[in-house]
Amino acid sequence: MVTGFVLAAGQGKRFSRQSDRGKCFFRAGDKLLIEHSINSLLLAGVDRIIIGVRSDDLKFAAELAYKYQRLDFVTSSTKGTAGCLLDMCEHISGHTVVVYGDTVYLDSVSDFITAVSLVKSGSAVIGVKQTNNLKNYMAVIQERSQIQVFIKPHNFRKGLAYVGLFGFCDNTIVHRLRELRPSKRGELEMTDLIKLYSQLNIINLARYNGEFIDCNTPEKLTFIPNFITKFND
Repeated sequence: MVTGFVLAAGQGKRFSRQSDRGKCFFRAGDKLLIEHSINSLLLAGVDRIIIGVRSDDLKFAAELAYKYQRLDFVTSSTKGTAGCLLDMCEHISGHTVVVYGDTVYLDSVSDFITAVSLVKSGSAVIGVKQTNNLKNYMAVIQERSQIQVFIKPHNFRKGLAYVGLFGFCDNTIVHRLRELRPSKRGELEMTDLIKLYSQLNIINLARYNGEFIDCNTPEKLTFIPNFITKFND
């Protein structure tokens, strides 16, 4: 059994100028942005999906519950992406895959879920992709058995980028989440969680070779329909 977690409790400063709804609940084509993440998990065969949302977005989340089966919602008040996952920790057990509610994957994530199902107890898996534009991503450098991560590096451009897929196999993740300290922004960050796993040398890499879009600006919402159409053609 694999459970999917969707991190959707962020509003996004650039999105808040247009509406009081969280950015994951803006429309992206013929559906809400978060529905792309939900569909990716369902098509990959997850058994259940837990979504972390702001209390202000519960009314939009309730509409999704009528449309999709196997969805549960948790109100998250802790700042940051890892904070959102921490607020959902009572639902964590067994194999789990975490995605961001503002990331669109145009290829199946089923291979990543398979990789998570094979991970050893206590370890984590992150999805990576080869790119020529690392300055816009978290870079993942693997040297022998050591894995290091760097946020938007400027000293190298080509390499493996983190694509927003994170997985683990048991609830030891809860202890790791509770070890985190707020970043300079006052948030618990998933990037810091990944750094913690890499420092402990209990992290594995799984390749995702498909296309994906990180919708971190309102402009990208209008780009998604054309991107999906071009990919399908």
